[in-house]
Amino acid sequence: MKEREKAEIDRIVCEIADEGVSAERIRKLEDLLLNRPDLQSHYTNMTRLGTLLRCEFGESSLNAQAVVAPAEQGDMPEGACASLVNRVERDVATPNWTRRIALLTGIAAMLVIGYGLLRPQSDELQPLAQSTQDNTELGGDSQAGASAESTLASLPIRNLRDLEVLSRITRTEAIQCLWLPRRESKGIAGVHQSGWELSGGNAWIDRSVGGRDRGYVVSVPPGVRMDMRVDTDACCQNALGMVELNQKGRMSGATIAFNNLSAGNSADSERLTGCIGHYSVNNDASGRRNFLIAGSYCVERPDGTGDWKQSDYALLFESHDLLVIGFDDSGYSNVEIGEEDDRDRDFNDMCAFIHFSSPEGPVRRVPTGVSYVPASIEDPLNRVEKQNGYLLAVRPGEKLLIAVTSSASLQNSVRIIEENSRQVIWQHDGSKPGTSDSSFQMGQRGIYLVYNNSDTVRRYELQGRSITETDDGEGTWIDSPHSVLDEGDNWVSIGFEDSPDKPLWVDWNDIRVHASWFTD
Repeated sequence: MKEREKAEIDRIVCEIADEGVSAERIRKLEDLLLNRPDLQSHYTNMTRLGTLLRCEFGESSLNAQAVVAPAEQGDMPEGACASLVNRVERDVATPNWTRRIALLTGIAAMLVIGYGLLRPQSDELQPLAQSTQDNTELGGDSQAGASAESTLASLPIRNLRDLEVLSRITRTEAIQCLWLPRRESKGIAGVHQSGWELSGGNAWIDRSVGGRDRGYVVSVPPGVRMDMRVDTDACCQNALGMVELNQKGRMSGATIAFNNLSAGNSADSERLTGCIGHYSVNNDASGRRNFLIAGSYCVERPDGTGDWKQSDYALLFESHDLLVIGFDDSGYSNVEIGEEDDRDRDFNDMCAFIHFSSPEGPVRRVPTGVSYVPASIEDPLNRVEKQNGYLLAVRPGEKLLIAVTSSASLQNSVRIIEENSRQVIWQHDGSKPGTSDSSFQMGQRGIYLVYNNSDTVRRYELQGRSITETDDGEGTWIDSPHSVLDEGDNWVSIGFEDSPDKPLWVDWNDIRVHASWFTD
C-alpha cells in the first residue's frame, strides 16, 4: 500500500467532513478501493475509529445515516458499539461495491464525528449545499417548520471561536455547543450537489452550567431583502444580539447588538421603550444568508451588579413576508430566577419585527382590496360609534402590523375598529379575574395585519378599555385614555392606562400597541 494512496483517501474523507465531496471525488475513492484489500483495510480502520469515537462520546444511533439531535443524546445500549463496528466492517468488506459506495454517505456521517473530535476546528456533520429553492414564498418559506424539532435538522457547532462570539452577543458564559437547524437540499444537476443546508428555526444552546437555552435562525433566500426592527418594553436590562452564519454554520459575519439602555451599557441609565434600532440586508448571493438571533437579560442586584441570563423566545407570527419573534426576560417556566415568583411571559421585552421583500416586487399574487390576518370579526352588531382612540392610516400598497401586549392586573381590552363602518374587526378582552394562576393579565394579545391593496387610504381606530373591580366582584367597562409613547418613520408605540386617577400607578403599559408599516 503506497503512502500516497493512503494520503489521498485521508484527503477525500476530510473533504467529506469539512467541505463537501463531489461525485468525481467519490468515484476517485471507489477507484482507489476497488480490488485493493490493503486500502480497504485502511479505510475500514478509519471507519472503525470514527464509530468508536461516536460511541465514546454518547451520540447514540445504530442507523449510520442518522444525524442525532441534541434531545436524543444518551448512552448506547450495552454491546451496541461492538455491533455497530462489526456491521460497518462487514459492509465495507462486502464484495458488492455498488452497495459499499451507497454506504459511503452513512459512513461519512460517523467519520465526521470522529474527525471533528480529533480536529476541533471542524464541527460540521455533513456538507452543506447552497440553497436551490427559489423565493416564491420569500422569507416565510425559509422558516418552514421552524417550531418543529427534527432529528435531521441539527448541526452541532463546537468551535471555540464561534462559541466565544455567541457568549459575547448573549453576554453569557459556559456555552459548550450550538445546535443549528438544517434541512436536506436535493440540489440541481450540474449546479449544486445534494446535501444539507441551514434553515430557519430553533437553535439549541447547550451549557455546562444552567442547562439548555434557545436562539433562532432567520434564513434569507437569494434575491430577497430582509428589514428588521427591534422594539423593547422592559424594566430590567435587556439585549438582543445577531450574527451571520456561513453555509457550514460558522459565524462569519459581523455581530449586531441592541440594548434598552439610554446611555450605552450604563446600568444607571433609563430604560428605552419603543423601537431601538433596525437592520437591513439584501441577499445578492447565490445561496441563503443565515442569521442567528438570541436575547438576554440581566437579573439585577440591589448593589447595581447583576447576572446575565438568556431570554426565552416565542414565534409570535410567521407568514411568507413577515416574521415576529418575541423575547421574554422572565426566563424559562421551570427555572427559578432570583426572587421572582410571578412572571408576565409577554414576550415583548425585546421583539424583532422582520419583513421580507423582493426588489422585483411581490412574487405572490396579491389579492385586490383589503385583507386581514387573522380574519376579521364578522358580527354586524359589534359596532362602536364612540371615537376616543388612536387613529392609524394605511395607504394603498402598505401593510400594517399591529402587535398588542398587556402588563396589568385589572382586566383590560383592546379593540381595532374600521373607521368608515365603525365595525370592530378585532377584539381581545383579556381574562376575567380569578381565571388565571397569575396575578397578571394575559401578556400577549396577538399580532394583527392589514394588507391594503385597494386604491384608497384605510383608517383604523385603536381603543382600550378596562374593568374596575367593585365590592361585589362585578365591574363595568370604562374607556382607557391613551398616550403616544414614541414614534418614528413607519412605526408608533401607543400605551393605554387603566388607572389614570391614581398617579402612582400610571405607567401607560396596561395595553401596549406597537404599529409598523411596511411596503414591498
